[in-house]
Amino acid sequence: MEQLLFFVCLAVTSLAGYWLGRRALGFGHVSLAAVLGSALECLGASVIFLVANVLLGTLTALAVRTLTSHFVGLYVFSDAILLPLSLVQGLAFWSWRERARVH
Repeated sequence: MEQLLFFVCLAVTSLAGYWLGRRALGFGHVSLAAVLGSALECLGASVIFLVANVLLGTLTALAVRTLTSHFVGLYVFSDAILLPLSLVQGLAFWSWRERARVH
């Protein structure tokens, strides 16, 4: 029952977003495949930034441990804020790429 409720909520917000885009904001008709493809590109860029952030953070922490007497824990790079910040990085990069493609 909870899973059905979950998908119903997703469907309702998706339809509301579609209605808002078409009626209130005047977005033109675009194929669903193109929209989903762009969304997956954006998500992919975000995942790449997440992996890069974790990898760079881990390597940096290990370098600090090795080269100095300071201990830096790896748990710092598993903070929950890293995911939304990586999503913002990916969205910004994807948006920049899309705008550069137009010009």
